[in-house]
Amino acid sequence: QSLKKKILWLGLWALALSIASQYHFFALFSLAAISAVFFFVINDLWNPKQIVSSCKKILTRQFAVYILAVFVIFGVTYTPVIISDVVTHGSNTKNFIGAFSEKPRKNKTLRQKIIRNLREQPKHYYLLITSFRHQHGKKADPVPVGFGAAFVVLGIVLAVIKRRKEKIEVKRNFLTLVIIWTAVFFLVTIPMSYQLRPRFFVVIFPIPYIFFALWFSFFKEKLKKRSYPIIFSVVASILFLNFYGTYAWFREQQLSQNNGFEVGRTYILKRQDGITLGQLERAIDHMYSTRRTDDILFYADTEYINSVKYLFQLKNDAVITYEPVKNPQSLRNREYIFALNNTKGGVSSLSKKVKAYAVIVSEKQFGQLIVYEMRVDQESLPKLENEAVASEDKKKGKTKRIFWRDIFNMSDDELDIELGKKE
Repeated sequence: QSLKKKILWLGLWALALSIASQYHFFALFSLAAISAVFFFVINDLWNPKQIVSSCKKILTRQFAVYILAVFVIFGVTYTPVIISDVVTHGSNTKNFIGAFSEKPRKNKTLRQKIIRNLREQPKHYYLLITSFRHQHGKKADPVPVGFGAAFVVLGIVLAVIKRRKEKIEVKRNFLTLVIIWTAVFFLVTIPMSYQLRPRFFVVIFPIPYIFFALWFSFFKEKLKKRSYPIIFSVVASILFLNFYGTYAWFREQQLSQNNGFEVGRTYILKRQDGITLGQLERAIDHMYSTRRTDDILFYADTEYINSVKYLFQLKNDAVITYEPVKNPQSLRNREYIFALNNTKGGVSSLSKKVKAYAVIVSEKQFGQLIVYEMRVDQESLPKLENEAVASEDKKKGKTKRIFWRDIFNMSDDELDIELGKKE
């Protein structure tokens, strides 16, 4: 390939990696690890006998051009991240580092994590293929675990066999990448094996379909034309399962609009409580029409605060004001507040900063969402001198998001005040 084509492909890789790595810390480390191992393998840097000659081939003026291109692309795409970190005094970096000390389960041994990962990996591959994960209440369901494990292991075996037979270097390198991609991802997920969620597996979305291609190629090679009915049946079954899974999810959303409904199909989203935009809209209409004053104070989980604010803004009512409960002192001099929660958690899962200082006056259900009107007991509120203690329930490492308008429209002092660095 010409130098221009090589730089183009390298640029596409760098651009894809720099964008994907900003979605989630897990994507950054897994994709970077996969790329690094692949680079070492195809350049024979893993072989002590070849490392000197390999380095001589790599460390050339052309290689310096590649590195420069990668740095330029990463520098451009990471500019907002760098600016945000400068403005927030390194809070993003601190949160990023803290994620590795807080998220992995420290009370689990390495052996336990490996065993757990041997269960979670096949189960999620099965989910990617069929859109189903496990039967309700059976997280160690043998069907998805067994099928997923067989599918992945035999897929890797087929990739290894085909790589040995392949004479075209580009195809051989691609099969090498598939093997490394699968293996490295498994290793990277071991520390997080007890916290894995379907969204983590976005990193390996293409792998199951590459394995299918290897399977179909194997059938076609061994069975010739007799393989066509098998391939057609497999493809039809997968399409049917995914179509049915999509239908089941939409039906679940429909049923949860007006009734409390057991949510079982929401895999990708972080929140799996079945709360929809329609439910939130009706809840806001209820709060708006039943408010006792034009100054509305409400409590909601962090994920829904901005949604509630936005829906209130759509009322286009300049008279009303609305703000979320931040700590118990937010309740001072307030007689009534609204509290929003999912029906599954109910009153018991409401935050202590609300439940401990207010009693329920009325409640109204909207599908999976319930709205409580609560009367504040001013006598029970903590004294002002203890406000710092009362607000300890703020999430550790929580950082206010910085937008471009903050950078261009606010001075340093204003930003510091906004971020709580100055009083």
